Amino acid sequence: MFTTSVDVDGNGRYRSDAFRPRVPGAYRWVASYSGDDGNEAVRTSCDDEDERVVVKKKKPYGGKPRPSPVPPGEHPHRPQGHPA
Repeated sequence: MFTTSVDVDGNGRYRSDAFRPRVPGAYRWVASYSGDDGNEAVRTSCDDEDERVVVKKKKPYGGKPRPSPVPPGEHPHRPQGHPA
């Protein structure tokens, strides 16, 4: 089980720590808020529609080397023709 907590201070969006699945399968999560003087505690359910995802097995790559998206001599973070 993966667990992470985030301190909340005021209205807004808050992100949890990143989670990287190690194996394919169904993953479900629960979001909860413990509440404060002006807000009630709340918790989602484990199988809520927006609280699940299916990770599929990565397809093996079996082909030729992929072409670089950056032309030879160009830098990936400079506009084309921009001096170095």
